[in-house]
Amino acid sequence: MGGCRPGRRGRPRRVRVARGAGRVLRRGALPEPGGPRVPAARHPRGGGVRVPDRPGGPGRPRRPHDPAPGPPGEGDRTLARARPARLPDRRPRREQHVQRGGQDRRRLEHRPGRDLPRAARHLQGRAGAVLPRDRRVRGRVGRAGHLRPRDGGPQRRRGPGLPRAARPTADLAAYGTAENSADVADLRTALGIAAWNVYGVSYGSDLALQTLRDHPEGIRSVVVDSVLPPQQTPDRMWPAVASMLDAVVAGYAAQPACQAAYPTLRADFTAVVTELAAQPRTVSTPAGDVVVDGFKVAQVLARSATEPGAAAELPRIVDDLARGDGSRAAAMLQGGAAPPGLTGHGLFYGVFCAELAGAPGDLLAGGRAAFPDLPTEVLSLVPQLPFLFADCTEWTVPSAPPSVREPARSELPVLVLAGALDGVTAPSNADLAAETLPNAVRVTFPDAGHDVTNWSPVCARTVVESFLARPDAPDLGCVAGLAPPVFTVG
Repeated sequence: MGGCRPGRRGRPRRVRVARGAGRVLRRGALPEPGGPRVPAARHPRGGGVRVPDRPGGPGRPRRPHDPAPGPPGEGDRTLARARPARLPDRRPRREQHVQRGGQDRRRLEHRPGRDLPRAARHLQGRAGAVLPRDRRVRGRVGRAGHLRPRDGGPQRRRGPGLPRAARPTADLAAYGTAENSADVADLRTALGIAAWNVYGVSYGSDLALQTLRDHPEGIRSVVVDSVLPPQQTPDRMWPAVASMLDAVVAGYAAQPACQAAYPTLRADFTAVVTELAAQPRTVSTPAGDVVVDGFKVAQVLARSATEPGAAAELPRIVDDLARGDGSRAAAMLQGGAAPPGLTGHGLFYGVFCAELAGAPGDLLAGGRAAFPDLPTEVLSLVPQLPFLFADCTEWTVPSAPPSVREPARSELPVLVLAGALDGVTAPSNADLAAETLPNAVRVTFPDAGHDVTNWSPVCARTVVESFLARPDAPDLGCVAGLAPPVFTVG
């Protein structure tokens, strides 16, 4: 009694099995999981699989995931019960190879760049630039998870010792607002939504307005907060910082105690920026040393616009710097770093370098108009993004077509929210966006900075909800009861 299996050269080879020493299982069945695991032989008639009951017989050794030899159980077990689809901890069986370190590890383990969120793929600790992957980028992922260039596409020169897979050779121009707004429109179609309200904050407002302009189908209304209109230009960046300083001066002038404590805030700000631009100051803090220069003083002003409540400290911070104490300024600079993974760098540089960066001369001209007494070395840097022009030199993307910077024109209702203390996207941006939106409702919150709904959540929510319920007549009554923050004195 025996069976056959292919030999080394394809010829059948005889396998001897002692008479009565095995049992024939039906097709698709395996022995009891607790029983012996020895090689099975194909029955000569092809009617089933003969499994010898001889533990320790000829064949491969027991694999790490096989059960230990033991007495056979009663009856046969089907494949689903002998090889469960999930492990005891309910993880998919495909993870077993990773757990036991089998030969299939390279096929089953996580592949960088394939199924991480777009904004997190650059944080995998690889050498060189790790770029996100998108269905509109014609490339393929290499072993390290990096995009390889399109056939015939330009390639950047390799640096010394830089692995081939780490070269940033993706089509960087494919990451922009035009692609992003097309995704938003496709999302509505894919979800089967007939009509929806579009909401955007900061850059999201730019995306919302471009979606309204290019893909108006299915849009009922639009709410934009801290507006960055498509027609934004670099010459408006420093005026936004100046607008926030004006709001702070006007706010504390109405508070007698603050006005008495800081009577020359604007002059002190100009003097401190000029002094520290020529001679930066190193400030020691428990978290480490911080170098405070003239640009970073302006950075404190713009950064406080993004943190609710921080603007109330500005007069005291400027006064401390004028008296030689930079501890509060250093603490704000240390605490302003964005957490890892918050920014999707592919889209970030694709938008800023191709759509918003413009020319350094335009930035300087706007800075001169807003702060005529500040040094050129300060005004030549982009607020909050001091190295943007240098980064865009490395991030080789062409300028976006002029159509991307066309203003949004629509008859649909649009709610435009602005914060008086916003040094990033000034309230004048809301006026600019509303020029081509005849049915826009513009609201300025005196107690808010950048991201109005974060600064003034109760009133902002009331306004937004009433607008969504009645776009033609929203309830704006709560805004009249708001006031600038109470500035600290000490």
